[in-house]
Amino acid sequence: MLLGSAPVESSVTKEAIQEMLKEFEDLHQWRRPVTTEELSDAQENLVRGFAQRFETLSQIAGEVAELEGFGRRPEELRDYTDAVESVTLGSLEEASRRYLDTAQSILVVVGDKAKVAEGLLSLDLGPVVRLDADGDPM
Repeated sequence: MLLGSAPVESSVTKEAIQEMLKEFEDLHQWRRPVTTEELSDAQENLVRGFAQRFETLSQIAGEVAELEGFGRRPEELRDYTDAVESVTLGSLEEASRRYLDTAQSILVVVGDKAKVAEGLLSLDLGPVVRLDADGDPM
């Protein structure tokens, strides 16, 4: 699953999407490889921030629900830090080439249609489906 988010002002939605897609595509093609320092910094941040994901009962329930929702095992929480620390530049490149394919992605934009529609349509990213608050097509 590829997930990115960018809480931006409506006036720069188009540009934010362009930049995000460019970054994903550059990683997918490994045109700008991740450096050893970037990987190390990301691993440190993920490992250091892991415990904060379990500070409240609500957060714990959310983590367990997410595991269940994706068909994952609860043991993955126990193994998380070891798994993060075991990532190498080689395995990161392999995963980027395999999973960061923007041609296979779905873009979800939440915003004021009057402010973002024109810019989004100009990107010509494919069919646009407008959804209501429940996620049903309008």
